Amino acid sequence: MWNDLLKVRDWYLKGRVTIIGNGKKIDFWSDSWCDNIPLKERFPNLFPVCREQNCTVNFMASRSRRLSFRRWLDEANQDSLRKLKDLMNVFAVTDEDDKPKWIWNKSGGLSPYTHICL
Repeated sequence: MWNDLLKVRDWYLKGRVTIIGNGKKIDFWSDSWCDNIPLKERFPNLFPVCREQNCTVNFMASRSRRLSFRRWLDEANQDSLRKLKDLMNVFAVTDEDDKPKWIWNKSGGLSPYTHICL
């Protein structure tokens, strides 16, 4: 049964985003919680040099959304960091639990959501 679940895992995750509640169950970099693409894919130049690679949205909120890096960021990476900070400023954590949401439309395709930060 587990092998069958693993076969549909990618399909399941492709159409799922997570609506932020308290942020305790949302992986900051790997889950699709802000936009329909994980932040590590949207900012592939920042993720490898970030010290907080395994953290939750809740953890980042508790740190006032501050990231630290293993090395100095050049101008292009500074620009990417500004864009990431703009995205992070859109969200706020609450006392509610995080909730999954599927973005499939009625015809079976992905809906054209761009920002799912709520």
